Amino acid sequence: MIEQLVEDRNIELDTQQKQLIVKEAEFIKNQIADIQKEAVRVILFDIPGEPVVDNTTKQRQIRELLKSLFPKNSFEWLPELPAGKWITSDGIHLVQSNAKEYVSQLDRVVNKLLNQSHN
Repeated sequence: MIEQLVEDRNIELDTQQKQLIVKEAEFIKNQIADIQKEAVRVILFDIPGEPVVDNTTKQRQIRELLKSLFPKNSFEWLPELPAGKWITSDGIHLVQSNAKEYVSQLDRVVNKLLNQSHN
């Protein structure tokens, strides 16, 4: 399954796919703005996946596009967590033990940010 996913994602994003991502990003930006009106802090972050899939042409292009659509000067992003050898069940979804480890790391980073903002 992962080999097929890598093969499918080792091609460039086409114009239609890019347009769809841009359209969905605009919808998400509106949702974020609505949430922030309620005095809620919104922090974006990347969820890791299978390294071999994350390093495909399409996945790299998607990450770059999202970073340009949600720039750090307009949106808050969590610092990237230390790279790990993440294992997925299907190339995208982390296996349970890795998901727990990722949540644990995420929890530490978020708590650190919250403690800094209260000081």
